[in-house]
Amino acid sequence: MSPILKIRHPNDPWLALPPSHPHPLRPWLTERGSLTARLQARTGRFRVEVLNQGLKRVNRDEARLVELDAARKGLVREVILRCNEQPTVFAHSVACPRHIRRTWRFVARLGSRPLGHVLFANPRVSRLALHFQHIDRRHPLYRRIRQWLPALPVQLWARRSVFMLKRSPMLVTEVFLPAVLELPK
Repeated sequence: MSPILKIRHPNDPWLALPPSHPHPLRPWLTERGSLTARLQARTGRFRVEVLNQGLKRVNRDEARLVELDAARKGLVREVILRCNEQPTVFAHSVACPRHIRRTWRFVARLGSRPLGHVLFANPRVSRLALHFQHIDRRHPLYRRIRQWLPALPVQLWARRSVFMLKRSPMLVTEVFLPAVLELPK
């Protein structure tokens, strides 16, 4: 594992613990398996809506986690996971371009296929610890979501983790939208 991934920045607002039980989102936030598979098991229709994918400037804390100089751009993929056409989860993935060219090549060709299926189907992919954060209008991801979904609650819960393949990290952040709580348990 890269030493950069072992260091947690002192100003990092992401928490190692999810909200206390019995928070209604806790089962979703703490899911260690494929979130995509869990969503699909609870809905009649599931689809991935690709919002954008390409080289973009990433947040400083994201750059550090994917071994990217903060001044450089990373490959960013943003999608909405829809259950019965309701936006349920906003997913934001970041990888360093050099890792995309080598290890994570398939991400650039996913199209509307779920990233989760590929990550959890490959036994060589490992997932590091989950981290959690309450985000609001001050957070860049909240502002990104509002571009696509203007009617949002004041705060949303998000989780993120780094996936490793051949010592190459990819950060996946999932922001839970209100419709996730309407799905069957």
